[in-house]
Amino acid sequence: MINRTTLVVAHQLSTIKGADVIAVIKNGVIVEKGKHENLINIKDGVYASLSRST
Repeated sequence: MINRTTLVVAHQLSTIKGADVIAVIKNGVIVEKGKHENLINIKDGVYASLSRST
């Protein structure tokens, strides 16, 4: 995946943890976008909620 744009659809966050950009889609709309480290710190965020539930 080096030097390429790759679209990954994942149900396990460990699969995408190292991605440059993660887009969280809810009901067909991108609701959050960023790196894992930033997304887990969004209070009441969708990604953070998913991270806590695993």
